[in-house]
Amino acid sequence: MIEFLSATNLAHGIRLSSTVEAAEEFHGVIEHAVDFAEWTIVSGDGVTGSVTVDIWVTTDGSKPTNSDSITNGNEPSMTSDTHATGTTSGFSSTEFEAGARVAVVIDSLTTMTELYFTLKG
Repeated sequence: MIEFLSATNLAHGIRLSSTVEAAEEFHGVIEHAVDFAEWTIVSGDGVTGSVTVDIWVTTDGSKPTNSDSITNGNEPSMTSDTHATGTTSGFSSTEFEAGARVAVVIDSLTTMTELYFTLKG
């Protein structure tokens, strides 16, 4: 599931909470204009693990693919831990209008089976 956070949640952004597998994609549409600034990864089952997440965004209404990655080689990741945070510094784009389509993609995953990923402005 992708949840698009609203102003009532104090931030515009994306929250993914799901049982996950490597190569899995979660798709949604950005509901409000946003400038992504930071991300958080938390192991949902409390198990120490590693994960790398890619973010694909399109603004023309088409389904995002790998060529639409905005991480520019700076994919959010967590290594042998239960929690990690970071900024979107180095992403090729962070500002998007309402209606942009987004995919959160699990590039790699070890040990954990549940993941909370938050990308917010």
